[in-house]
Amino acid sequence: MPKAVAQEAASGTSDGFTDDPGEPIEVVSDTAEWKRAENLAIFTGRVDAVQGTMRLRADKVFVHYVQKDKAEGEAEAEPVKEDVPEGFEGDPEPGPAPGQSITKIDAKGNVIITDIDGQTAVGDWALYDMKKREIYMGDTVVLTQGENVIRGQKLVMNLDTGQTVVDAGAAGAEGSQGGRVRSVFVPADEGEGG
Repeated sequence: MPKAVAQEAASGTSDGFTDDPGEPIEVVSDTAEWKRAENLAIFTGRVDAVQGTMRLRADKVFVHYVQKDKAEGEAEAEPVKEDVPEGFEGDPEPGPAPGQSITKIDAKGNVIITDIDGQTAVGDWALYDMKKREIYMGDTVVLTQGENVIRGQKLVMNLDTGQTVVDAGAAGAEGSQGGRVRSVFVPADEGEGG
């Protein structure tokens, strides 16, 4: 399958889509649902998630989380009792509880990922594997930075290395550009430091 690789220049400058994994993730949406038994939070409607310099927007986002490993012999922390409005006394707090970490973020529908450096990736779906620090996108992917555009069927972004691979997918697949990756690179004007 034809592939195109976009990677940071040898100078070591970033080509975008790098974030700080220690930064909090803020999610804003029309509705939010937590399924504690499934370790799942579901955000629906104009979802906008931001971590550091990276932003993900989509129609629906599923956030999967797990219990962090406890140190051997560590005592179970007592839950903190807070003032709770009448009628909500037995309800658990929404979202991941203390001691839980996000493992993956699954976005569906009109997915747009942007970075402070002006790079944008658009696709029908995206999966952010927090442990591998990789983002996978699919079904008619468009990657842009300024006037430069790369189109394909699948994209894999490694947030640690800055490497992005775009794949054309199977020949004849909808939006596959004839089974090939299509790229347009616009040279910088002479007067722009080039």
